[in-house]
Amino acid sequence: MEKKVAIITGGGQGIGRGIALAMAKRGIDVVVCDIDKSLADEVAKEAQQLGVESIAIDVDLANPSQIDSMIARVLSHFGHVDILVNNAGITVYMPALEMTSELWDKVMNVNLRSQFLCGIAAGREMAKQRSGKIINIASAAAHGAVPSMMAYCVSKTAVLALTRCLATELAEYNINVNSVSPGMTMTTMAQKHKKTDPEGFAARVNRVPMGRAAEVEDIANAVVFLASDEAAYISGRDIAVDGGMFAIHPGFVKS
Repeated sequence: MEKKVAIITGGGQGIGRGIALAMAKRGIDVVVCDIDKSLADEVAKEAQQLGVESIAIDVDLANPSQIDSMIARVLSHFGHVDILVNNAGITVYMPALEMTSELWDKVMNVNLRSQFLCGIAAGREMAKQRSGKIINIASAAAHGAVPSMMAYCVSKTAVLALTRCLATELAEYNINVNSVSPGMTMTTMAQKHKKTDPEGFAARVNRVPMGRAAEVEDIANAVVFLASDEAAYISGRDIAVDGGMFAIHPGFVKS
């Protein structure tokens, strides 16, 4: 049986790294894509140590020609692509009234436009083989506003719409398109927040019914499930991996 091949954008660190290694542990060959080639190389080596084939590709997802080159290289090396995880993203903290069009465009290009471009490029190849899985990484911020994160929130909310639209149009080719919305996750940024603002960090965790932030593995496990045959009849949906945060009344405060 031919091994599956997964592309993970932003795979050089954080959630992307976790997803790449979770795929590798399940015997899926991994393409680690990141704007930082050195980070991608390290993750690809880790994946290889888990017994799969893995390559690293440096790509600027704001550049459509580089996305086309990325897909072409994957096809040249592996011959097919079965799974795409659109994970790459950036955050800009800026009050709405201070937001510039340049910063707005930068966030939209990486968080939304790249998911569209990668989804279409990979989707065309998946359509030829009449099978495939596309998983877009959204965010808890797609489900509600966060002050000083307007561009990020809007971009991630749009990812949910992109997911539904692609799921609807690609279903005839047996391509599933879903998204995952991580809550606060213990990435390097969250670790830094915990050290620099322990009270603020604790306040955020206190809002989570399960009483902790997500680990990278929590997010990766949801992505791997959506990429599996067990999720063959799920499409156009978003899975919130948030420890129950969306389930609780927004006005509720723990005593």
